Amino acid sequence: LTYDPICRKVRPHREQILVVCDEVDDFLDRDKLVFNICCNKSNSFDQPTKDYYHETSYAAYHGNSYPSDACDSSPNPSYWRELHAKFVAIFHEIQDASKSLNK
Repeated sequence: LTYDPICRKVRPHREQILVVCDEVDDFLDRDKLVFNICCNKSNSFDQPTKDYYHETSYAAYHGNSYPSDACDSSPNPSYWRELHAKFVAIFHEIQDASKSLNK
């Protein structure tokens, strides 16, 4: 992480965070940077929340629009719509950074 405001927020919690990054364009012939941020503590999310998260992140990763058919029935569809938009923005930012690193 090189963006100072994010570093200040993350640094105190670094012992509970694992970031795994791997560039997969070598065998997929695509510019993709796969990343996963994992907490070493278990979560207590219920299954429907996990399902909404999966649908939202899956759609963003695959370049699909917000999964309204799956998430609009949630108690807070605006949250999932906003999260999808953030995922898309993060994905594009990572792709741009990955392309500049590969030059």
